[in-house]
Parts: sequence; structure tokens; C-alpha cells
Amino acid sequence: MAAVAGVVVAFTALLEGTAGATPPLLANGGALVVPGGAVNFGHTVGISGATAIVGAPGTSSNQGAAYLYVRGKTGAWPVAPSATLVDPASTNGDDFGVAVAVSGRYAIVGADGTNALTGSAYIYKRTGSVWATTPVATLSYPSPAANDQFGISVALSGATAIVGAGMYASNGAAFLYQRVGTTWPLKATLTDSAADPHWGFGEPVAISGNTAIVSASGADSGGCGTAPCGAVDVFVKPISGWTATGSPTARLSDPAGLQNDYFGNAIAIFRTNVLVGDFNAYPPDAGPAYVFVRPGSGWLSTSTPTATLPDPAPATDDSFGLAVAITGSTALVGAYTAPLGSAGDVYVFRKVGATWPPVPTAAKNPWPVPAGTAFFGIALGISGTTAIVGAPAGTGDSYIFRSV
Repeated sequence: MAAVAGVVVAFTALLEGTAGATPPLLANGGALVVPGGAVNFGHTVGISGATAIVGAPGTSSNQGAAYLYVRGKTGAWPVAPSATLVDPASTNGDDFGVAVAVSGRYAIVGADGTNALTGSAYIYKRTGSVWATTPVATLSYPSPAANDQFGISVALSGATAIVGAGMYASNGAAFLYQRVGTTWPLKATLTDSAADPHWGFGEPVAISGNTAIVSASGADSGGCGTAPCGAVDVFVKPISGWTATGSPTARLSDPAGLQNDYFGNAIAIFRTNVLVGDFNAYPPDAGPAYVFVRPGSGWLSTSTPTATLPDPAPATDDSFGLAVAITGSTALVGAYTAPLGSAGDVYVFRKVGATWPPVPTAAKNPWPVPAGTAFFGIALGISGTTAIVGAPAGTGDSYIFRSV
């Protein structure tokens, strides 16, 4: 789908806080060119420095694909993918690209549909300026079984990868891998002793440095009884290194404690900052999102949000908080069906000093998203001053923006 300059202006203005201005546009109008044959391009996205990755799990009868884009030295993004990654198993329904992440010269792609939903995850490497299109590692985990959905979520930070399996042993788990030379051995299986079948522990996951966070959005964390509130478990690497079975350092609980909130349906971490979506709070499907900052003494289960980021125009079915991303001073929150029946919005919150204001830099995206685009904001990523937004309906689209 063709890009419309207004989208780039809109998002850049939101980042910059100058709604109505016309700052410099990005190369290619900010839209990554959708490769021929791609389906659901933008279902998942990731970015690290000058490298972006976009998942398109619906491609080739849901065999799936993922596409890597590397920004040139002039600042322009290429008109064609720098590398195309395809399902190593070449099997319909594998959903390769259902989850993607990139960090430095490594990328990870999940395929939760392989082998009767057992699932798979693959590591790819860039050597020099060239991304290999065959995986350098296929990650394994203990006692794989049908319906585990291993690879439904993935994250990557330096030499550490984490993969979620939302139905592993009926309860869910996350598996942590650490690169040793050219191999990626399993270092820890992250579980929670209180998990039960409706939790979906491990869907999603995120990692930054030595801290991993794992969502259990169906958890009873606030006295909700049989109806889930949600929770996010924080795992901090011990000084002695990751152990084979990791127990959470702390649990972040739903501040509202409302039934069916699904607190943790979207999570992101950057150093000491954690952003948690709570999209089904109030009104239904209208957020909010919460910022947690690690206390000086370390993460505690009594940690409470530093800030609440509410939907600026709350309405039922906005889906505000169903996608989030964060850096040290910028938080992105997607509302991919807001307003109801539209193409979606992304809100940008900028920290002022040590405070996260409860209103976005601009109250609302005032420009129309390109005609034909839908689910704009269902997938988000940010690295430094560059953000990526997925809009995967149909063929799909993905947009890259920067703060100028």
C-alpha cells in the first residue's frame, strides 16, 4: 500500500509535540515497501538502531515470513528488504513471523504453529552488512508437546534471548537462552508455581540487559477469584548467573484489581523502566497503561506504578494498551481500533524530568491514517528516536518515524 505523507507528519508531530507542524519527512514517506506476496505484514515489528524487522505470518498460506530492513548511511530506509527470512520448515500454518525481535547483529523469529502448535524459534545473524537468511540456531526446550505454542512471543537483548510458550504443560513458561560462542544453549526455564491453565504465562515476554519480564495476563493477582486480573513477573539475573529453573524476583500486580482486566497483555522494558498495558480495564478495551520504575533497592512485589497513562479519549473497544513500547524518556501506547471503526491510533507520552505526564504529547493523532490501512498500532517498537508501527490488516503495512 502506498504511504501518505500525512501519517509521517502526524506521528513525527506527536513525538515532537508540534501538532500541525510540517517537520522533515522520512525517506520513502516513512512507509516500508511491502514485499510482493506478503500477508499480515506488520503483525509484529521490532527495531534496534538502524535495523528493523517486520513479521508477516500470513504469507504463503501461513507458512509466514519476516523481513529485515537496514537504514542506509544517508538515513534512508531501503525500498526493498535487506533480507527476507522464510519458514525453515516450509509448512502451511507454521505462522513463522508471529513474533520477531532484533538486537544488534542478531534477530529472532517465532513460529508457534509448527508441528501441531508445538512451535519453534530461530536465531539469525548479521555478518558485516549481510544478514544470513538461514538460521544460525534453532532453539530447543525440554519436553516439547503439541499445543505448547513455543515461539508465540520472543525478545532479544544482546546475547540473551527469551521465548514464550503460552500453553507449555498447560500453564505456560518462558525459556531463556544465552549465546556462548556460536551456540545458544538454554540457560533457564522461567515458570511460576501458582500458574494455572488460564494464565497464558509467557505470552508476551520482554528483556533488557539482565532483567526479563514475563506476562501472565490471566493471573488472579488482585483477589479477582476465577476471573483474571493479570500480573507481570520480573526475573533478574543472579550475580552467579541464570539458574536452570528461575523464580521471579518480583511480581507486578494489577493496580485496579478488576476482573477480566488482562493486565500484562502487552509489556515492554528499557533498563529500569517497565511499561504494562491493561487494555481491558475501563471502559472495556480502553486501557490504561502503567509505567513502573525499579526502586533503588531493586524490584519488589510491592512495587506500584510510577505513572498511569490513560486513554486520552476513552471509548469502548479502543484497544488502548494492547501494544506498548518504551525507552528512557518516551512511551508509546497503541489503540489499534480507536476510534471505533477507524484505522487506529498511536499515542506518545514524553517524560518531563522525572515525571511521566498523564496526557500524551498531542491529545490525539489529528491526521487520517492512509486509506485501506487498518489495525494501525497493533504492533510497536522503539529504539532511540526511531519508532516502528505495524498495521497488519490484509496485506499489511509498517511505518517508521523519528523524532526530529
